[in-house]
Amino acid sequence: RSGDDRISTKAVFAATPRARPATPPAKPVFSPRKRMRLYVVGDSLITDPGPEILSRATATGAITPTGPIDTHPATGLVQPQIFNWFEYLPGQVKSLRPDVTVATFGANDGLGFDAVPGASDFGSPAWQAEYRRRVGGTMDILTRRRGSRLIWLGLPIPRDPALAERWKLMNQIIEQEAKRRAPEVIYVDLYDRFKDASGNYSDFLPGPDGQDQ
Repeated sequence: RSGDDRISTKAVFAATPRARPATPPAKPVFSPRKRMRLYVVGDSLITDPGPEILSRATATGAITPTGPIDTHPATGLVQPQIFNWFEYLPGQVKSLRPDVTVATFGANDGLGFDAVPGASDFGSPAWQAEYRRRVGGTMDILTRRRGSRLIWLGLPIPRDPALAERWKLMNQIIEQEAKRRAPEVIYVDLYDRFKDASGNYSDFLPGPDGQDQ
């Protein structure tokens, strides 16, 4: 925590999300004169795609990154005592003022909650309710700035079949919460995208030319 010995386990959000207009606002038009501000943030799974996202975005000439990728490995939404995203992100949104955020969380969330009644077992009804609350709350934080959009990258299929089942459940919750907040939030499925023809994890998949890569 960069020398900060304060530990916070709070996962507190605004009592009610901001009011959403009945008619969605017009989509902004960005250009080299009016650039889109892009914020890329998440756990360790954003480390590899993050720089490529920033590179391609910058190449358009109409997008300005708010800074380097904001990644905190070995963190997530289940254990804020490791790193509290719920307290950290509001300050980032306020100071960076992103128009679009690309985010991913969940790689380290396949475990039970501490101090949440009935949620100590992964996947229990209480666990799902609490994870849903934290996912939805995080989405609301990242879209709190008027007119902003969030692109949430889902979890890719992992090598371990047991972990794959956990990530599948988490992706379902994330996708459902994103749909509740459309069009401000867009969910991008990576789980099915990275499966092989048998529906399993593979180190190599066919590229555009049909060759494994």
